[in-house]
Amino acid sequence: ELSDADFVAANGLTGSVMDYSPVHLATPGKKQTGFYDVKPGTYDDWAIELGYSPGLDGPDGEARRVALLNRSTEPKLTFGNDADDMRAPGAGIDPRVNINDMSADAIAYSAERLNLIDEMLEDLRGRARKEGQSYQQLVNAYLIMTYEFATAARTTSRYIGGVHVNRAMVDQPGATTPLVPVAQDEQKRAMAILRNRVFAPDAFAASEDLYSHLRQQRRNFDFYGLTEDPKLHETMLSVQASVLDHLLHPVVLRRISDSRQYGNQYGLSDVVGDLTDAVFDDDLSRSVNTYRQNLQLEYVNRLVAMVSGDTKAKYDYLSQSAALHILKQIESALSTNPGADTETRAHRANVVYTIRRGLDSES
Repeated sequence: ELSDADFVAANGLTGSVMDYSPVHLATPGKKQTGFYDVKPGTYDDWAIELGYSPGLDGPDGEARRVALLNRSTEPKLTFGNDADDMRAPGAGIDPRVNINDMSADAIAYSAERLNLIDEMLEDLRGRARKEGQSYQQLVNAYLIMTYEFATAARTTSRYIGGVHVNRAMVDQPGATTPLVPVAQDEQKRAMAILRNRVFAPDAFAASEDLYSHLRQQRRNFDFYGLTEDPKLHETMLSVQASVLDHLLHPVVLRRISDSRQYGNQYGLSDVVGDLTDAVFDDDLSRSVNTYRQNLQLEYVNRLVAMVSGDTKAKYDYLSQSAALHILKQIESALSTNPGADTETRAHRANVVYTIRRGLDSES
């Protein structure tokens, strides 16, 4: 529907001008419609009608108000505000209430966004090149791509352990079950995107030619006390860590277990098992590149923090058990598979050492 010009003209890109929506850029093969909303959305029209329609205080005003309010279950009137959104790790529970997402299938939209980022990275230097100017425009473009990559990753992650909240009143027409966990296949679809696009060995990879031209423009003492080289590993790890912030948040892990009691079929052992596979499996039989080395140690250190030290108390017993089980699996797998090259052997030895040190501190 976002590629349907007639639909967008009639309904806009989002349900409300109060949404925090991204710039809508069509992916290759799809028709570009609006970049931004330029008119009130369906929700806005409905809210204005309730707040300002003449005659609502008349003889039949109460019946008209009830009729208007009963429309809240219509899909196009779906709305949530800042009190419910999931922008921060562990905040909110309904992944449909978020910022910088779009469409009724935000997972697919994020995947398309990642495809677009990959395509733009291939020719980013050509797109951002201007003769006689510095390379700052290229740096800015790369930072925008990084932000968009992080946004798509964050949006996707919120569907894992999410619960849809349906706020209809008792016996309201169109009312559904108030709390509905995100379907298992949707959660696994989100995890697959994270594995293949965010945690993968070649995630957000650009060419040496691009990296070697990310030179910031210098004015006066801009870099006093700093260095101007692009911090590529730090940037990538910060994006991946922001996803782990949510997936391994104690509130999210508890909710995964709690929601199994009312319909969630993607349990804690499945989530942590699939996440571990996403972090380790793709290079178990080959060299581990430096980006993945950072990711794997970040992940292991977070698991260790769930079972040892002062941070252990933040996690419920079920989460602690899942973390301990996975740590022992990782230790077993890597201690018998040190790797063929020096760099990989050093990294895996560090992972095993980190696990044993963390577990020994609790013995």
